[in-house]
Amino acid sequence: MRNARDDAVKCENDTRNVMTGGPPSPQGFPGADGAPGQQGPPGEVSAQQLSDAIAGTSADTNAVQLLDTGTFTDPPSAADLMAVANKLNELIQAMRR
Repeated sequence: MRNARDDAVKCENDTRNVMTGGPPSPQGFPGADGAPGQQGPPGEVSAQQLSDAIAGTSADTNAVQLLDTGTFTDPPSAADLMAVANKLNELIQAMRR
């Protein structure tokens, strides 16, 4: 049988769980986060090296020529669809290099 005291304790525990981010562990409720640690050593790639590498990635697909759709029929023929599929495959292969 429930009573008002049990409900009050449950309410207090629920409030603590919300305020502290979770239920208590066997050691008690979680505490506040500590101060941030020191800055770690830089990674194997500098920020400039990463920026330079990213800047050149668009050029990987420059060798893929545009698809000329001026000769496509309406509705597209099987050959037209095959041309689109081949161009897509060419683009995917260029992006994988």
